[in-house]
Amino acid sequence: MSDYPLEALTQLREQALEDARQELTAAWEAHRSAETKLREIRETLRAHQAKSAEMRRAWSEAPGRSIESILREDDYLSARNADEKKLRERETLASKDLRAATESLSAAQEALQEAQQERKVVSKHEERWLAERAQKESRRREAEADELAQRK
Repeated sequence: MSDYPLEALTQLREQALEDARQELTAAWEAHRSAETKLREIRETLRAHQAKSAEMRRAWSEAPGRSIESILREDDYLSARNADEKKLRERETLASKDLRAATESLSAAQEALQEAQQERKVVSKHEERWLAERAQKESRRREAEADELAQRK
């Protein structure tokens, strides 16, 4: 361990930087997961809508449909519409989750930048402290050398 007077602060800043990196990684993973979930729900919704449209088209073009079959088809399509509504609700929730994950990601990126800047400030201070210390040591040695030269 060095004798730098702000060593504890340096270690705190290093830990804060590492924590910020981990938070950013977790935020990226949550964002990626939210994107994937939303994409999968949208794909399911599109497939569901396409199948419903295909069934409507096929039934409407079928010749000689009975009232009974029309009622069954309407009931089936009503159930599909209810399923579609649930999928739309899931899509809305997934969109909200993605927005929240995006905000968390932005906050984590800002926190990392701040932690990097704080660590840089401490690092620059340590560099100046070391340079000043080296300069003082150099002057002390010069003074000792001058004193020895004057004694001779």
